[in-house]
Amino acid sequence: MSSVAEKISQIPGVVHVVLLGKDGAPVDDSSFEGENVAAQAVYLAMIGNQLGDTLGVGEVKLATVQGKSQHFLLFESKNHFLAVAVNGENQPGAIEAEIRKALSPKK
Repeated sequence: MSSVAEKISQIPGVVHVVLLGKDGAPVDDSSFEGENVAAQAVYLAMIGNQLGDTLGVGEVKLATVQGKSQHFLLFESKNHFLAVAVNGENQPGAIEAEIRKALSPKK
C-alpha cells in the first residue's frame, strides 16, 4: 500500500483507499476490493468529465458521491487519482476534511 493510501486508511470511517494512475491501474493494491474501487473511480472520473464538459467547468478535480450505505470520494492530482470508499454512517464532508488534513504538508 502506498504511504498516501496507508495514511488515509487510518481515518475512522474509511473502508478502502486506492491510489491509481490516470490509466486506471491501482498502485500497490492488487486486491479484489482495490480493483473494484479503482474501476469505480475511473467510471466516476469519466462521468464527471462528461458533466464538467456539459456544464463548462472542465475536468474532475474532486467528486463526492453520497449514498445510504456507502460514500465515495475521488481526488485528482497531476499523475494520480485517490479513491476513497467511506462507511455510509459517516459524513463525507468530515472525511474529506480529514483527508485534506492528512495530505497537507506538515509545517
